[in-house]
Amino acid sequence: MASTLSDDELVKVSSEAALDFVKEYYTALTESRPTIENYYCTPKEAKNAAGESTTTPTIQWNGNVYATAADFKAVWTDHMPKYVNYDVHAVDAQVLNSVFDGDAGPKVKPSKNISILVLVNGHLRLEERKTGPLKEFSESFVLVPNIEKMTLEKGPCMEKKNWLIQAQNFRYVVLHDPIGMAGQEMAVD
Repeated sequence: MASTLSDDELVKVSSEAALDFVKEYYTALTESRPTIENYYCTPKEAKNAAGESTTTPTIQWNGNVYATAADFKAVWTDHMPKYVNYDVHAVDAQVLNSVFDGDAGPKVKPSKNISILVLVNGHLRLEERKTGPLKEFSESFVLVPNIEKMTLEKGPCMEKKNWLIQAQNFRYVVLHDPIGMAGQEMAVD
């Protein structure tokens, strides 16, 4: 089934989906941590091109890999500071696949059957609202549609969001002092 959306429509749909997702997801991390699992796709195992077993969702947070959304939620509910605030500065979205599931059926609109790469950067304030550590961050997501929610009348998929995280990579950004680095040779591989 070919996408019936123009390039302009794909840009509009992906941008709106990314902005809505970012607003909801970072609000959940800040105010509603028990709901975090609802933002992730159902775990699936597959083989990559090399024949190796891989699992989705893939969750990497500042160098730590989490096997499941439940593991990631546990870290956020049990180990992160009580106060966390995201200040998002930029969101970028790119359609990865204009037809995510070719067998999705007529209930799934073409505008909801795409996968999206979302890039986010900004500041993260920890511990104290005004004086806590302020760190810059960069995060990328691969979002996929919740096909089950669109095609089924009821079930556990109904609690999940419309766009689900298939892959996630969060990193704190380390700023380098350009004056302090003046005259140093940069290694290029």
